[in-house]
Amino acid sequence: MRITKPIAAARNSSRGFTLMELMVAMAAGLLIAIAAFSFSRQATLAFARESRVASAQMSVLAGFQRLQADVARASYMASPNFNRDASTGRLCGYGDWPAWLRNLSLTGLQVTPQGSQGALKTVALGDGKFPDTIRIVGNLATTESYTVMSIMQGAGVGHDIYIRVNDGPSTRSGFAGALGGEFSNVFLPGRMVRVLDMQGRQHYSVISSATWNNGQPFITTAWRLPLKGEITSGAATMALCGIDGFGKESQVNVVSIVDYGIANLSGAAIPQYTNTIYSADATGPGDDTRTELVRREVFLGNSAPVQFYLDNTAVVAAEYAIDLRAALWTSNRSTGGCTVASQGLAFCDFNSAGIPTLMGVGAWGTYVLGMPVTGPESVRTIRLRLAARSREVDRSVALDPTASGYSPPLIHGATFRHQVGTLGFARARTLMADVALMNQRGDAWY
Repeated sequence: MRITKPIAAARNSSRGFTLMELMVAMAAGLLIAIAAFSFSRQATLAFARESRVASAQMSVLAGFQRLQADVARASYMASPNFNRDASTGRLCGYGDWPAWLRNLSLTGLQVTPQGSQGALKTVALGDGKFPDTIRIVGNLATTESYTVMSIMQGAGVGHDIYIRVNDGPSTRSGFAGALGGEFSNVFLPGRMVRVLDMQGRQHYSVISSATWNNGQPFITTAWRLPLKGEITSGAATMALCGIDGFGKESQVNVVSIVDYGIANLSGAAIPQYTNTIYSADATGPGDDTRTELVRREVFLGNSAPVQFYLDNTAVVAAEYAIDLRAALWTSNRSTGGCTVASQGLAFCDFNSAGIPTLMGVGAWGTYVLGMPVTGPESVRTIRLRLAARSREVDRSVALDPTASGYSPPLIHGATFRHQVGTLGFARARTLMADVALMNQRGDAWY
């Protein structure tokens, strides 16, 4: 008897995929894999974009905090208005300064709208506007003033200022026991030095050198201070001016001049940065037009150039920064271009015509005792605004601040997208804060 049907059934039940079924399954699997890969890639790109935006936010935040800290110390242990303090007898020997230094029109804080400070020439934004530049004058190197032991005639044309090292300020600054390291880092040649005498009058010079002599630190000035007994009949010599008793127990501190600005570092403005953060290749799209928030310290000399930068003091405070603006609150309600507000104050908005006059760029009125202050001393608060863009271009159109339909409206000229050459638009992040200028009243800081 032949048994054939069960064997055939068994063979039929154990057969595999046909070629057609295998091709259909592979095609379906490939489609699913492509879809999964595409979704994963889009998610990865979106995450990378948001990560770069977050990075821009952190960059601008770090730079903004440093800018705020420096601005808050404008005029700290320095004059808010050198010209006016000289005219009222609070600053001695001003007329004996070199003419180039008086022509700097030094004030504790200067804002140059759409201008430049030294080599930090501002660059055009995508909207055709220019960022501000900010110059800060004050003690930014330490929080200390030091006690003078004596001021003696130096070997050159200046004086030697000997300071005490066995006291609190010198110990906290690391001067005691050091052989010139920290001391020379604070009193760098080219910075200004201020001597505040026992009568509260200020005397300034430029540091020529800072060194040690048998364990005693001393500062050599570029020109003579008005010591009583040595005072000549200089143009600004006043009967009440002059340092008594070789300056013993007077206070001395360093005064720095620092510039903040938006700069393109693709050139030779700051050589050491040219090859480290600038790239024109495919790995850095848009780097040829990128800008940064740069902090540079200004040093002073006795011959040309009278102002110069030391490249090792340059700092990129915020990468991909694109805008820096300043507004302010002032007690001078007559300032043109400012809006009179309550409580005896006026607000000068961004790009106001009144800002240059108040902040020391331009002429100011003659100070008369009992009259309202018209210069930088009248500034109570400065409003800072700093914007930085993401590295990556991820938008094809700009936002028009004047267009309707935005809620809240795009006001005050804040930047939301920034054009990067012909590549498109990168998203931007903007920070804004009010900084109280506690040192602008011109009080004597001991």
